[in-house]
Amino acid sequence: MSINLSKGISSLSKHSTIVDNKIEASHNPISTSRRQVRVIYVIKFLTSMSYSLNARYLNTIFKEPENSEIIVSDGYLNSLKPNSVIIQAIANIVFGLISDKFGRKPALNVWLLGSGLCIGLSEFNKNKSAFSLLYILNANFYCSGDIIKTMAVELSDKQSRSSTLVYLHIIEFLGLFLGQHIGFILNRCFPFRFFSEYELNGKNNPTHAVNTLIPCLISASINATAYMLSRYYLNETLHENRYILNVENIKIESKEDLDKLLKTEQSTFFGLGMSKNSKLVLIGSSLLSLAYKGFLSTEFDWFTMMDTYVGLSLNTMDFVYPLSLLFFTMTFVRLSYPDIIKKFGIIKVYKSLFLLTPALFTKSSILNHVTKIRYDYILIIPLTVLFSVQRGFNLFYITSSNLLLAESEENTKNLGTLFSISSALDNIADLAIKSISNTIKTISVNIMLPSQLNYSYLNCSLLTTLSLTGYWISTKIKNIC
Repeated sequence: MSINLSKGISSLSKHSTIVDNKIEASHNPISTSRRQVRVIYVIKFLTSMSYSLNARYLNTIFKEPENSEIIVSDGYLNSLKPNSVIIQAIANIVFGLISDKFGRKPALNVWLLGSGLCIGLSEFNKNKSAFSLLYILNANFYCSGDIIKTMAVELSDKQSRSSTLVYLHIIEFLGLFLGQHIGFILNRCFPFRFFSEYELNGKNNPTHAVNTLIPCLISASINATAYMLSRYYLNETLHENRYILNVENIKIESKEDLDKLLKTEQSTFFGLGMSKNSKLVLIGSSLLSLAYKGFLSTEFDWFTMMDTYVGLSLNTMDFVYPLSLLFFTMTFVRLSYPDIIKKFGIIKVYKSLFLLTPALFTKSSILNHVTKIRYDYILIIPLTVLFSVQRGFNLFYITSSNLLLAESEENTKNLGTLFSISSALDNIADLAIKSISNTIKTISVNIMLPSQLNYSYLNCSLLTTLSLTGYWISTKIKNIC
């Protein structure tokens, strides 16, 4: 006798141990889940603050002092970044697989301990090789953000996932912001930039040694606090497959029919099972990331004090008042995201991003050229508002991709790996867009047309093509939310 899923899945669960696992997620009370999410918020804030503080310390301690040779220069730091991004992308995927295999909590604890260890050891490094290793390893351990995001999503229901991801993004921003300012204050009170001077000149100044130890101890202590919270207050969120079906009027007659239904859209990619929707989301999000960051790298020039291809030549005071709008506009855009999702649906929002991204940047480009001819606050203020809205879109496309991946992989244990792959592709897009931008600049010079228009139009044409291609791919995604 057939069973109608729309009348309830409880009767089927009596005959299927697979469906029984669906109830596992509801064993903990709702209040417990909310408390767990709050703990995750605190851990995210602490790890972001620790990473930001340590990054400022590492970048400040080896700034070039006057009249002395240095072991690490700004140029050397810049040369490390591409390697760091590639290695971090690989580490993201590897640790994502580990979290799916052995659990979220063990993987998170390993990340927190590894990061704290790297921070502590950075106090004792005295050569370029040691610094390079610690610099790259510390960046790799920051990929704990992916597992934190995975745990937050698994603890949240469908209605609150968008809000949870937005709050994680805002909390990360606040942690990074506070860590930078703590590092700045420590550097003013205990100048640790002279560390390289006394090391290279053979001076044994214990005051300088203590000064460099202070930020390391603070940063490592923050990581230790996060580790204690994770170990004693977080529960494991990785359970057996939880099959949650939102299907109306689908009739099945046996457990085998249910298994066949659940595996219809699943396929294997390099040994990793994922749905067709997940593949489309990963491809489309990569194209959107390239387009967004490409437009931003072109558009960001107006925000500097340099006369560039499409930028402005302004001084710092020109932005004192408009910049006061930046924080409020970006915060409003971010907080409005959950309401937009509820009103229009995740699929419509995701598709619209492919069309709105080039439109917003095109309007801003027009304002750029107009402002370059005639500058006043009537033009600069809307330019600032547009810029902050564009930055808010960074949250939109990342969060939308994460929500779609979470919904597509509701029935699997691969969410940690897919989030890691998504983050890795987003990081690699930074390197790819720089290469694309340099190639376009070379072409624009060879064409022998006005470089200002040439570079802008060629770049915008390519990035718009990427956006439209991504939109076409997004139309293939099935509405499962």
